[in-house]
Amino acid sequence: MNQSIMRLCANQVEQFMNPVAKLLMRSQHLMAMRDGFQLAMPFIFVGCMFVPIIFPPFADSESWMSMAWMDLSLALRPILLPTYQLTLGVVGLIVSFGVSASLAKSYQLPERLSGLTGCMAFLMLAGFYIDGQEDARYLGGAGLFTALIASLYSIEIVRLFIRMAGILRCPKMYLS
Repeated sequence: MNQSIMRLCANQVEQFMNPVAKLLMRSQHLMAMRDGFQLAMPFIFVGCMFVPIIFPPFADSESWMSMAWMDLSLALRPILLPTYQLTLGVVGLIVSFGVSASLAKSYQLPERLSGLTGCMAFLMLAGFYIDGQEDARYLGGAGLFTALIASLYSIEIVRLFIRMAGILRCPKMYLS
């Protein structure tokens, strides 16, 4: 394809996308999601470093290299698997804290308390018990959407109650 046509197409896309991108950049909720995922990135990187060691990227084969890798994997799995589970296995929980704290910061609310509120909202929705047994699979990547919704919704509820603090007052006879 001709370079001038490519430049023309790129300029058209840029002219169309630039106002949309500026509009999206101003959204507090999208910025909170960005900050939440930025908080989780170090945990994701650490967890991903162990994946090729714990789970070799090939099936059992007859070469000496693959057999040695498989033996190393089986020997190190009890040591490295908990690290993997505590990094990638709780990414949803970390993201929920980060999104809640960031959104609370943009609303000038207490960050840590709001982050913990978002975490608790996510934990209530994650569903630990299925058929009477613990199931933590939704604390990881499978529960990210739930983590985002719970975090954003919980901070909006906290903000609503703080704004209504002038309306919702406890009678003085109950305070003593």
